[in-house]
Amino acid sequence: MNKILFIVSIITTVFLTSVLCAQEITKKPETHQKAETSYYRGSLGILGGVTMAGIHAEYTPVPEIGVRAVGLCIFGADFNDMNRDEYILSGIITPVLHLAPESGIVDPFLMFGLVYSFHHWTTRATDAGINRATTIRQGNLHDVTCGLGLGILFKFAGRLTAGLNLWLNIDYGVETTTSFRKKKGNRILLPVPLAEFSVRF
Repeated sequence: MNKILFIVSIITTVFLTSVLCAQEITKKPETHQKAETSYYRGSLGILGGVTMAGIHAEYTPVPEIGVRAVGLCIFGADFNDMNRDEYILSGIITPVLHLAPESGIVDPFLMFGLVYSFHHWTTRATDAGINRATTIRQGNLHDVTCGLGLGILFKFAGRLTAGLNLWLNIDYGVETTTSFRKKKGNRILLPVPLAEFSVRF
């Protein structure tokens, strides 16, 4: 928990600093305040992490507010509490609040939305103390939950943005029963850091 709080505090500090910088950058002389500013109404992009990859699409009807859909796949890697035969497919739908839409450099934003996840699990013989990689049991877990996120994108080359975002998911722990089945345990707060690259249109 201390590591989670440390990560969240660092991300929050960087996020708030970027928001303040964006507000300073976007201040303009009064003679230009009434000028019309064009903005992009949507974006498509890719997301990536250490053991995950995904895509997202966002529609922004007004500069400050958008709606984002995310598809994410988390791969088992033996060091992330999942073995190599396991994976999680997640879908997220969330409104997005852009805090500095007039900035030409940074785009800090907040999210809060719903999450569906499909977790394919397996239990290996090694989990039962047998020195073999054979799968004993397998199955699927489904879950609907919610989460919140914050992110910072840097704008460059006109339509392109790149940056980081952190999704805090109200997730569940996984428990293995005496029959070697896996089931959902207590709720936990799971931080999911992601790098993002997007094209606006």
